[in-house]
Amino acid sequence: MMRQTSTIVLLFALTFLIGAGSGYFFRGLTMSSGTELRAEAMEQQDRRGEGMREGQRGGGQEQYQQFRARLILELNLSDEQIDPFFDIMVSNRRSMRGIREESRDQLRRDMRQQADEMHTQVQSVLTEEQFARWMEMSRQYQQSNNGRGGN
Repeated sequence: MMRQTSTIVLLFALTFLIGAGSGYFFRGLTMSSGTELRAEAMEQQDRRGEGMREGQRGGGQEQYQQFRARLILELNLSDEQIDPFFDIMVSNRRSMRGIREESRDQLRRDMRQQADEMHTQVQSVLTEEQFARWMEMSRQYQQSNNGRGGN
């Protein structure tokens, strides 16, 4: 049993090394324009470094282009990988934005429900006049805290 396991592990390692080696070799053969992208990425990084030393801050599009160039350079993306990689990144960012919006809406609904339950409980303890005064105080407190705070 031990011998069989070590044989399987050895074959796996050998297969992995052959695949990694051939992938490295073939990628090197097809990287002509990828080298140009890497050179551009390095140039953008240099410009960014100069701008940072001079105290400048880039705009949103410029920062994205710098981020993109840095990823291409640091991940050593091939020409075939660049567009699919960034398509996935954009799609994922849109999905996450949607989830974040749904979560905010759900959070608002849950908080509203919790506040309504609290109001019902408080109303059962206070008189009508006390409850009306408490609701007014709650509104004033909420307004004074720019919408943050109790109900």
